[in-house]
Amino acid sequence: MAYEYVSEKEVRLYRSECSGMLTELRDYLNEKFSINTQFFLVGSGSHARKLVMRNGNAPFDLDYNLMIIRMPDRYWHNPQCLKNRVRDSLNLILRRSRSHVVRGGQFSDGKDSTSVITALIYTPGILSQVAFSFDLAILAREEGGTHYMLLHDKGSDNYHWGEAPSVRHIREKADAIKSQRHWDEVRDRYKDKKNRYLERQDENHPSYVVYVETINEIYRKFFNLLLFETVLWGGFHGTKTDLKMDRSKQPLKIVAEVVQWEGHSPEIWNTMLENFKKLSEQGRKTMN
Repeated sequence: MAYEYVSEKEVRLYRSECSGMLTELRDYLNEKFSINTQFFLVGSGSHARKLVMRNGNAPFDLDYNLMIIRMPDRYWHNPQCLKNRVRDSLNLILRRSRSHVVRGGQFSDGKDSTSVITALIYTPGILSQVAFSFDLAILAREEGGTHYMLLHDKGSDNYHWGEAPSVRHIREKADAIKSQRHWDEVRDRYKDKKNRYLERQDENHPSYVVYVETINEIYRKFFNLLLFETVLWGGFHGTKTDLKMDRSKQPLKIVAEVVQWEGHSPEIWNTMLENFKKLSEQGRKTMN
């Protein structure tokens, strides 16, 4: 088996159903419990359209974050109570949704897992076969901007807030890649990564992690190159050998490999490029 892309038409149907139910959930939590939230689609199914995949005939899923904006203090101090409240409220809405059928199937109650609540649609007539699912993670953000995810350690039955993986500027980077017409390369890289992880039976790279990896890699490839070409061979009017470079007089030893690196944001790149452009217009041909 191998991953292939799901048609946008099929994704759009389920995305619409999920959006409607999560809108109900948001309003219900606010009205009944004074829990003010926002929800948004994340990863390959979000603003990055046409990246949803399925393995052969297996079901596909969509990932959502439920961001806590404000809520009573008792929920901050009791994350188990918060998750149960969200799950019970979601189940109420999922049960209401069973009054109509989505592509012949109906949503199950949400299942509590370590980091998300999962709702499933089973294939009509085959209750053991899942046709589609969506995951809902509960997040909060501190004043410094760090995101925390509500986690449930099943081994110890402990509920707590854990720091969520950093995904700074992912949307801005994706938009920048699209603006330079490199999205087809994102699709190719993303598909290749998904299938390589599948072959390795690597379960530590869910879709969203693979998506973030892909966006960062493609962004670094094209935007680092863009800066290099613009500054050195475009904005810089000397020869390559005119550049001032720092060189070591002694041999260097490689001691480690940087396997994760967070590059500059699109805003910083734009500022740097504008500054280099001004230097070029002023006739300054050196870089320090």
